[in-house]
Parts: sequence; structure tokens; C-alpha cells
Amino acid sequence: MVLTRRSSALQQTFPLLHALVAGDAARIAATCTQQEAAKCGPGNLSALMLAIVLDWDPVIPHLIAAQVPLDAKLTHSYSEAQVQKWLAAAQLTDRAVLRQELVAGQSALDMALSLNKPHTAAVLVAAGACLQPLLYEHRFTPYQHVAVGLVREQVRHYALAQSWNRGLCNIPAALLGQLSLLAVQLGQLEHCLTLLQAAVYRSVQLSLEEADALMREAASKGHYPRLLVLRALQADQPAAALAVLQAVEAAQQQRQEETQQHQQQQQPPTLRAEHLSELLISASAKGFLVIVMQLLQMGADIWPVLEQLPATASGASMEKFMHPTVAAVLLPQLAERYAAGSLQMSSSEQLALLLRCLSLSNQVMACLKTLHVAAARQLVLGAEEAAIVLKAVAKQGQPAIDQQQASLTAEDTYEALSTCVRLSNSTELAKVALAVGAPLSRNQASSLAQRAAHKDQAAMLELLLTAGAAVDTQLATAVVYSLSLACLRLLLKRGPLPVDSSVWTKQWLRQYTCPVLFLLELFSERKKDDTRPLRMLEALLAAGHRPTVYRNVVMPYTADAQDLWDPLKENLEDFPRNGAARWLHLALDSTGWSPATHWQHPPQLHRAFRTVLLAGAQGRRGQVEQEQHASSFSAQRHRLAATGLRFTEAGSRPSSGNLLAQLPTEVLLHIMHLAARPLSAWLALEKGGDAADDDDEEEEDEEEEEEEEDY
Repeated sequence: MVLTRRSSALQQTFPLLHALVAGDAARIAATCTQQEAAKCGPGNLSALMLAIVLDWDPVIPHLIAAQVPLDAKLTHSYSEAQVQKWLAAAQLTDRAVLRQELVAGQSALDMALSLNKPHTAAVLVAAGACLQPLLYEHRFTPYQHVAVGLVREQVRHYALAQSWNRGLCNIPAALLGQLSLLAVQLGQLEHCLTLLQAAVYRSVQLSLEEADALMREAASKGHYPRLLVLRALQADQPAAALAVLQAVEAAQQQRQEETQQHQQQQQPPTLRAEHLSELLISASAKGFLVIVMQLLQMGADIWPVLEQLPATASGASMEKFMHPTVAAVLLPQLAERYAAGSLQMSSSEQLALLLRCLSLSNQVMACLKTLHVAAARQLVLGAEEAAIVLKAVAKQGQPAIDQQQASLTAEDTYEALSTCVRLSNSTELAKVALAVGAPLSRNQASSLAQRAAHKDQAAMLELLLTAGAAVDTQLATAVVYSLSLACLRLLLKRGPLPVDSSVWTKQWLRQYTCPVLFLLELFSERKKDDTRPLRMLEALLAAGHRPTVYRNVVMPYTADAQDLWDPLKENLEDFPRNGAARWLHLALDSTGWSPATHWQHPPQLHRAFRTVLLAGAQGRRGQVEQEQHASSFSAQRHRLAATGLRFTEAGSRPSSGNLLAQLPTEVLLHIMHLAARPLSAWLALEKGGDAADDDDEEEEDEEEEEEEEDY
């Protein structure tokens, strides 16, 4: 290169560009700094472009490392005067490649593709260059050549593969939309959805141009917006579905801004009302709340979603069409919209539908508010609709229906109460059902009472007894079997429990109709540390119940008549006395505790009484020592007085002795006799303590007998 005045000025202003033109590798390396790499010549010609057209490909990685502008575009073409003047100074006017490549709008990637340089293009793509040259096939004339088309296709596939190797988090934000469009063009829809989901997670919004191009390209390949959203929802990619919906909304906005002269076929595809409803149903079932809210914002109708709820649905079946996450947010909003008047409700069927959904999703306050608003607007449920709603509310235990809103048949009331009993904690709702519905028959009330007793629901049992349930041996058996002390006390307040003249229950199961005998029989099936049977027995005994001795009874199975039959003596196999069962038989012994029966009582009582006896014995020994000390003290004082010396008392006076030791033996034993009952209180002090103390029981008994003798 001949050095002229113009070239000298070029060297001073653009030393890196001058070194590339001169072909001086040493100067290229010396001037390849971040400051020089950022400079662009006339027409925005960058050092990267110049290196590509002058075949200095080895220095391209160094230029990229120096942060040369990757996406710079020419603002002037080869024929313009400003460019010609610069080329003349650089002595490059005779280069045909410059005449071909210096076209306004060209980028470095355009030049690499046009000059059939796949390696250089791949390096630019890997460095994060803009992918527009790969997306629009007929943008520049040189791309029409077959060879260039093949190189371009290779680089397109490389760009998509490179994005996965780089990782979604490392892809430049500006390339996410371009890569999504490229994935659709290459027929890789799953990659497109994944890229769109990454864009949403990274809060990257597609441009209007990218959104419009993406929707048009997807539609041209048969992937209409509805199918794209469904595909994303089915793949559990809610963010991708949201990105598609946002792209559709952006395309629709762009279409509205376009002039009326455009033809319908040139406009981007949109979503019809039925498509929005279909997508809303799918998103609601999947639990993608953001998608649901976006679809509602786009005008989707909520009622097709709610109408999927069957008439006999439960909370579990509701979750199949509306995820709890969606229900927790959407349903209260619907109730607020109805109260505000923005949600149109044209019939009582729709009111019942919304109330059922609210109740099954535990939206109690929203359910009550909706009922009050509906009543104010004179929209009242019919009898059939009210029954369905009440059953749904009952399954959740919510007292949400008042007398003005419902009217139930006896069968409806029975079914609602059955649900209340099954789910527990629904007493308030049961009161409402009884007040609103037709009265229960005696058989219905008795059946429900037995079920309430089996589930230990004393409050529900009291309500059903008031409603007419019969207190018979079947109910007593259910109460005893459930070991519900609260239910037993409730029945005992009404008087003694009934005892059938038959030995066993009417179903001819081997369950004694006598509650005491049935409890003794039942205890063999219970755990050792379960004190409930003993507390139940103590309550029965306190109410006057005793084991039944049958007179003139016909025995089941044998049909033999017995004048006098005591099951505790005749059927010993039904009433085990070993292990923990011995406490029940001990409770039946009316004599209670005595020194003779002390060994039969729980170890907890043994330890307590042993402490009392030890304290009494220690107190008695102390009292004897105190009396001896007092006698010696008196003799010493008399001796000193005889010598004429005055005696001065020092120290404390003798105490009155241990009060426990002063009690008569009969009184102390009577106190211990009273304290030994109830046995359940002693067993409750230390559950499971029997096993730990059984080994030492005999030794303790011997020590206690010795202490009693000493006392």
C-alpha cells in the first residue's frame, strides 16, 4: 500500500482499519483494542465487516474479544460519494468484493453468508450476533444463489443447536424471539415453546414485529394460536402458553392499528370465542392461573368452565376441572364481580352453579355474600337447586344456606345430614338442614344417630336425639363400641341405658346388649394403654349400671331356657381377666381398695401409697425421737436448777410432730380407700408404665407390708 496524505490521515484516525487494509498482521494485533474495535468508518463500516470482505478471517475471534460491534449495519452503499472517498483513500476502489457487499443495511453476518463463509458465520452466531439474516430468506439478492442457500441452512440449524448448548439462561434476551421464530421455521415446535417459556420467566417481551412474524409463520405450518396454547398447556409449559397469548394479543393490536385497506387473508390469525373457552377449560384444569386471567382479559366466558361441575360433585371431583390454585383466586373474584354487577347472571341455575363451586372450594364468605346479593336482587333458588347446593355445602361443613334460600324434602334432608355426619364438624349446618327441610322419620333419625355415635360426634347425636332418634340397645351398642365418653354421658343424662331381654344384639352378633358386659367383651380388642374402656365402665357404674344377670332367658343357637344365667360366670372366655383387662374387673369390685387388695391395683397407685406410708413411718420415728429428747431436756434442767444456776433455753422448741403420723391408722386407710378410685385417673398418670413396673411389683408389695406393720 502506497502511503499518501489521505492514507496517512486514515492511519491516524482508524489505525485498526488501516492495518486491515494494509494487511499488516503485527499492526492488526497491536491496534486490536476495545477502543479501536468500537470505531466504524464511513457508512458505519466496522472492522469486523472489513476483515470479512478482505479475507482476514483469523483475526475475527480477536475482534470479537475486543467487543467489536456484531450487529452494526451499513448506512451507505458502495456507490455513494462518502464511501467512494474513503475507499479511494484506502486504495480499495478496485476491489470487486467491496462493490458487491457494501450495500446499505448489510451486517457482518450478511456478508459472511453472501461470501459463502459458514465457519465465520457460525463464529458470529456463537458470539451472539443478530439472527435476522437467517430468518428472512429473500432479503438480499445474493441469497438467491444455491450455494449461499445451503450455507444459510447449515448456519440456521447450527444457531438453534448452539442455543441449547449455551443454556436458556445464557441466551441474550434479544435473541429469544428470533430463536423462537427460527424454531418454528425449522419445524421444531417444542423448542419454540421452551424458548417462549424462557422469555416469560426472564420477563422478555417479544416485539410487535416478532410476535406478528411468529404467529404468521406458525399459522403457515398449521400451528394456529389455539393449537399452540393447547400444546403448551399439555406439555405443562404455562409460561410458553402465556407468551403465545401475549403474542396473539400483540398481533391483534397491530392489526387494529393497520389500515382498513389490508385484506383479511393478510391479517394475523385470531382466537374466536369458542377457542378462548376451550383454552380456558384446559388452563383451569391444569392450574395455570396466569393463563386463566389472561384468557378472561381477552374475553373468555367463564360459564362453560363452571358448567362442567356434575350435580353430585364433591371437592375432589371439582379439582378435576378447576385446580385449587385457580379456584382460590378466580371464584372469589367472580363473587365480587357479581356483587359489583359486572358478572351477568341470568338464571337461578347459574346462581346455584356458582354457589356450589364456592362451597366446594371452601369459599364460605364469598358464598354467603353471593347469597345475600342474590336475595337482594330477588334471584332465589328453586327447591331442586337448593337441595343440590345444600349437599355441596354439607360436604364442606359450611352453614351457608338460610331458610329463605332453600326448601328440602325429607330425603334431601337425610342425604345432607348423612354428609354432615360423614365429614364431622358440621353441626351448625345440620341445624340449618333440620330447620329448612322436612322432618326426619324415626328410623332415619335413629340410623343417623347410630352413625354419629360410631364417629364420636356427641353434638350431632344430641341434635338427632332431639329430632326423634330412638335410644335403644343398638344406639347404646354403637356408643359403647366407639368408646365415646361424651356420647355415653349424653345418653346417661336421659336415664339408664336400655337392656334388651335378649342376650346378644338383634343381628345375632356376639355382642351383649348389656353395655357393661359388652364393654368387658370389647376391651380384649383394645390396646393395653387405652383407658377409654375403663372410663366408660366407671361412668356406667356411677349411673347405676351393673353386669346383667339374665332370668328366664332363651339362649341363642341352643334354644335352651335358663332360669338364671350370669355371663361373667358361665362364659369366662368372653371376658378376659389377664393383662390390662384386669382393671375393668377390679373396677367392678365394689369393696374397693384395702391392704388386702392393694397388690391388685396399678403400679402408679403403689408408688403413691408407698410415698404416703414412708412419710407416715418417718414422721412416727421423728415423734418418738422428739419425745426422748424432751424427757432428757427436762431432766437436765432440773439438775441445773438444783445447783442454783439459772438455765437459759437455746435452740428451737420441739415441734408438734408430723401431722400425718398423728392420724389414726383407720383414718389414713380410709383416705387411701377413697383415693384409690377412679382407677382410670391412676392409669392416666403414666400410660404404659405397667410393663416397666411389673418386675418390681412383688418387691414393692413386701416393702409396703413391712411399712404398714411399722406404722
